[in-house]
Amino acid sequence: MVELDLTGRHLSISEELRALAGAQVERLDRLLNDSAVSARVVLDLEGGRHCVDVKVHAREDHLLHGAAEAESWDAALHAAFDKVLHQAQTVKGKWESRHRRGERAGTAPGKPPETATS
Repeated sequence: MVELDLTGRHLSISEELRALAGAQVERLDRLLNDSAVSARVVLDLEGGRHCVDVKVHAREDHLLHGAAEAESWDAALHAAFDKVLHQAQTVKGKWESRHRRGERAGTAPGKPPETATS
């Protein structure tokens, strides 16, 4: 499970905002298969604009970042997390391609596979 740090600037965090952010973090956690370590979400109200800044720390020191402004919290959270999810898909693809290129541990180049004799 991802550790969520939710901060509000110039506003107090309601349960509804906490639930919206939590749902987005769960989406990210499902995509990364529990490889996300922590998520920091900063909600800021600047002159009537809803600003969201998301930073996610994933395994192997990957830092995913997304920021967005919108007319509502729901739209701003969704836009910022869409950016982070896109980055997460790229990182996950790199992780998977590394595993696909790797050779099996039991076979070395130039060595024939062992057969069982009875």
